[in-house]
Amino acid sequence: MSEEATVQLDKTIKSASVDDGLSLAELAIDEGRYEQAVGILSGLLLRAPDNATLKLLLGDLYSRMGSFPQARLYVEDALASGKLTPEQVQDANIILALMAGGKPEAKDPFSMSGSLSSALRFRTNATGGTNSDIVLINDQAVAVQANAQEESDWDWSTTLSLRAGYEITSDIAMDTRGFLFVRKQRQETTNNLSVVQVTPGIRFDLVKEKELQVRVRPYVIGSAGELGGRAALMIGGAGVEAQQLVDRRWIFSQSAEYRYVDYRATTDRPGLENLDGDEKRLSAGATYLFTETLSGRLDYRGNWRDTNRESDDRIQHRYRGSVTYRYPFSFTEDKSRLRFAAAYTESDFEGLDRSISVNTVREDEQWEFDLSNTTPIAEDLTLDLSASYSTRDSNLPNFVTEDTTVSAGVTWRF
Repeated sequence: MSEEATVQLDKTIKSASVDDGLSLAELAIDEGRYEQAVGILSGLLLRAPDNATLKLLLGDLYSRMGSFPQARLYVEDALASGKLTPEQVQDANIILALMAGGKPEAKDPFSMSGSLSSALRFRTNATGGTNSDIVLINDQAVAVQANAQEESDWDWSTTLSLRAGYEITSDIAMDTRGFLFVRKQRQETTNNLSVVQVTPGIRFDLVKEKELQVRVRPYVIGSAGELGGRAALMIGGAGVEAQQLVDRRWIFSQSAEYRYVDYRATTDRPGLENLDGDEKRLSAGATYLFTETLSGRLDYRGNWRDTNRESDDRIQHRYRGSVTYRYPFSFTEDKSRLRFAAAYTESDFEGLDRSISVNTVREDEQWEFDLSNTTPIAEDLTLDLSASYSTRDSNLPNFVTEDTTVSAGVTWRF
């Protein structure tokens, strides 16, 4: 680490309270930034050398990173202090037991994680139909047909997500992601959807300092699904992402991505014809820690799409803000999470959809508001509740929509 970076990190830790520092470290741990979390906790421990909780967290982190001698030192010191709660003592003994069968400095190069979720959802516009009284067909205004109007419906969905990695060196790892999604509607069966997707890639860590991480990831996406007809999707791309700890309360993240898309469909359904082209994506975000339980985040995402179908080409800008509050209500030691988010998306299409209009190029504006709550009900199991409202305005009445959604489900993480 450079001398300037070290000085900046020291200032960050010195200006943070222990509680704020712990919250910042826990956020880094949740996002898998272990080296950054170690730096934060080590700095806090210099200010509070008798804090047993800090020592236990450091021991746990070092054990996850395969540094068993350092892990044992911190965990045993925390136990010897006599200041741990009964639950923390149990956690410490589990950490020591897991390390007992391992070798010093050994680290399993293979890792796997995932989640399985299932939810019941009600939508006032399950068909995605317009709520306008008229639509355009060949530039002629006609009354909306029944099959183009919005209709409410219930649906049930299940999602299985998996992520597997294999560490080749300390800076290079294979990274494969995949998911299976199935949605069944109660009435409108033409909108039933099933998708399976696998994304193998390789990750190169360019910078792995405590306050800055930069990585690049080339990947290929293979996807197959069915929505009114079978479809296959192949995407090749590469992305660069960075995360930076700026001071005691700010974390910035940025990413840039390029994709080539090749889409093949076997269906007569409009909008699912064969498609190929490329996409460029740019995103940036910032997280601010107000208190140990309250945080906010701002995000921007830009998408530039160029394909062989003129009416599908677009430039899209999306802005999203969210506030998250963690409160002590759950059936485990973990806190529940309440989040409110608002998003605005502007879409400028580049070509004409001649079946609708030969004179007007589509322009959309969309607002989305979402309130969600996640409550731990058992170890690795959460109850997920959400309610959302979205409205899209367009210069073409065919695409004016409005939707209210409520859902309830459970998620198991492993």
